[in-house]
Amino acid sequence: MKYNNLIIASIVLSLFLSVGFLSFVEHRQHTPSGWWSVSFVTPRSDSLDFVIENFTTETSFTYDIVRGQEKVIDSGMVTVPFGDSVSTVVNTNEKFLDAQRLTVVVKDSDGNKKEIFRIFPEDEEVDR
Repeated sequence: MKYNNLIIASIVLSLFLSVGFLSFVEHRQHTPSGWWSVSFVTPRSDSLDFVIENFTTETSFTYDIVRGQEKVIDSGMVTVPFGDSVSTVVNTNEKFLDAQRLTVVVKDSDGNKKEIFRIFPEDEEVDR
């Protein structure tokens, strides 16, 4: 009888420690830090509006809109607090009309760079 109580107590203690450890690990995984991302607001449209989601201590981001491979046709600066996301509206005008590929290049203040792009078909009339 004494050994049965010892076995039951060991099992209960093991379960309690396992649940505590798994809760700690799960909480740590759900607390994002150290990364930022950029994506289009509407991925399946021709809009260049984009969102920056920030989980770093850096809050200052710059962006360039590049036509083709090298020509910067628009640029700006965005402040995104930690744990927040900010949408940036890109005003499309005549500078964008003849572009086949437009790239949004976003950099943080440390120089880390991320790019997203749109490719527009050459033979279709696209209303941007």
